[in-house]
Amino acid sequence: MWDARFEEAVRARIPMLPPGQALGPDDELRALGMDSVATVALAADLESAYGIAFELDDLVPENFRTPARIWELISACRARVSAGRP
Repeated sequence: MWDARFEEAVRARIPMLPPGQALGPDDELRALGMDSVATVALAADLESAYGIAFELDDLVPENFRTPARIWELISACRARVSAGRP
């Protein structure tokens, strides 16, 4: 589904997920301790890690609700970059 750098970046921003517990695609990140400050930091981390730029319309709470939704957003941004759009 997603790669190790994604998992590492998300885990770094959710303090309530125990180290040995799997990160599930539908885990509610807010319930795992990710607040708005952590969400902004995660967005910046992901832009840097993947060489993408989120558009303003991408930066809504719904897009950062679960790991699966964030991964879908990253995939869409990477497709834009591949198509020659920022």
